[in-house]
This record gives sequence, structure tokens and C-alpha cells, in this order.
Amino acid sequence: MDLDQAKKRIEALEAQLIAQDHRLTHVVWTAVTRGWFGSKDPMRWPARRALVWCFFRPSAIALAAGGLVAWASLFFLYHQTQAIVEQNKQFDQQLQLQQSRNSADHEADYQTRKAQLLSILYDSDQKWPWSAEAPRASQRARAEAAVSFYRLQTENHAPVNLNRVVLQGADLIAADLPRIRLRYADLSGAILHGANLSEANLSDSLMTGAVFERANLTDAILDDCVLRDADFHGANLSNATLSGVDLSGATLVAANLRMAALHGANLSRAKLRHATLWGARLMRADLSEADLQDADLDGAQCGRSTRWPQGFDPSDPKHGLIVFDDQ
Repeated sequence: MDLDQAKKRIEALEAQLIAQDHRLTHVVWTAVTRGWFGSKDPMRWPARRALVWCFFRPSAIALAAGGLVAWASLFFLYHQTQAIVEQNKQFDQQLQLQQSRNSADHEADYQTRKAQLLSILYDSDQKWPWSAEAPRASQRARAEAAVSFYRLQTENHAPVNLNRVVLQGADLIAADLPRIRLRYADLSGAILHGANLSEANLSDSLMTGAVFERANLTDAILDDCVLRDADFHGANLSNATLSGVDLSGATLVAANLRMAALHGANLSRAKLRHATLWGARLMRADLSEADLQDADLDGAQCGRSTRWPQGFDPSDPKHGLIVFDDQ
């Protein structure tokens, strides 16, 4: 074999090796150095074929196809996500609009119902609860309206003010009305047996003959109320404020008046048998002719001006009274 034939055979083998090379970096390097820039290199065409085959062989095509599918999937997912985000925004806007409408409808219903109840409770032109003019609605209707108004206001987190309302003889047995405001109201003869009026403000109200038997009036304010002949049998008036109240002739048998403020209260002829007045403040109070049989006065505070039933000695240690000089 002569030298030329051997050279050609070596070139043929080299061309075959270059064409069959599958190492991407090596193929690219060979194509660049020998396929494009090596214009006189006999291996430039095998290098170019190897580069083409490297990118267009079945495995490369499958990889490229997979990449395209992956990019297409990501593109689809991105736009799908954007569509979902836009739908959620529209849903939130619709929800807010619906909530606004519901809130407006609720407010309108609330105001309408409130006006209806107030028209029942204040259906006369009277200026004071003890005016000669009586309300047109019945006692039962006014009692039900008062309870309904309280529930309506509490459900809407609004204050419950029924000042100057007339509820004479109203049946409010076991009514749950804590923290209600009934100032200057007329509750004469009203029945509040077992009612919950804790922290209620009933000051300056007229409640002659009202029944508060076993009612809860803890921390209630009853300053300057007229409660003549009222019935507080077994009622809880602990820590209540009753300054200047008129309880003459009232029944307070077994009532709880612990820590109650009774400054200047009129308790003449009041029935206080078995009542608890531990720590009560009785300065300037009038207990003349009151029935204090078995009443617990231990720790109650009174002054020299406090009036007691005939024959009652407040300085007697057995009563446990704390006597101050308020002259």
C-alpha cells in the first residue's frame, strides 16, 4: 500500500469517527474549528454532519419535543393561573358588592323595625311619663315592644335607650334587660319578677308598686327613683346605687343589699326582715318605722343623722354598724 492510499484511508477513518461522535461539546468544538473556520480542512464536512446529527438525532428530537411540551405546559399553567386570579378578583368584587347590598338591606330593615317599635313605645305626645295623657298601645304591646327593642339594639351592637318610656303595669316577668337605660320612665305597677336588670340605669323613674321579686339589680342605678310600696322580695340589689330613692313602705324581705349606696334614701315603713345590708351606706337615710327583724347590718355605714325605728340603738355592738359623725 503506497503512502497516498494510506493517507486517504486514515482520513476516511477520521471522517467516520468525527461523523459518529455524540459528545455535544466536542462536536461543537470540532464543527467550529474544523467545519467553519477550517476552510481547507478535509474534515469540515464530517464535522458539520456530526453537528447536524447531534441536534437532529431521535433522542435529541425527543428531548427538544419534551422541552417544547414542558414550555407549552408552563405557558398554559401561567395563563390558567392568571385567569384564576382574575376570576377570584371578580368574585371578591361581586362578594363585596353583595355584602354592601346585604348591609344596606339590613340597615334599612333595622331602621324600619326600630321605628316601628319606637312608635309603639312612644305613641303619645306626652313630655313626661307621669303626664295625664296615656299611650294608645296596650300594656302587653308596649311590654313586648320594649323587649323586642332591647334585643334588636343588642343584636346590632347599639345602645338601648328607652328614657321617658311609659310601661305602666307592663308584664316583664323574667325579662333579660341588662344595662338598659330607662331614665325618667314610668314603670308604676310593672311586674318584673325574676327580671335581669343588672347594671341598668333606672334613675329618676316612677316605679310605685312595681314588683321586682327575685329580680337581679346588681350594680343597677336607681338614684332618686320613686319606689313606694314596691316589692323587692328576695331581689339582688348588691352594689346598687339608690341615693335619694323613695322606698317608703317597700317590701325588701330577704333582699340582698350588700354594699348598696342608700345615701338619703327613704326607707320608712320598709319591710327589711332577713335582708342583707352588709357594708351598705346609710348616711342620712330614713329607716323610721322600718321592720329590721333579723336583718344583717354587719359592716353597714350610717351617720348620726340616719333615722332608725323607735327603740333601735345603732351604737349597740350586736348590730355591727359603723357609725360616722355626719352632723
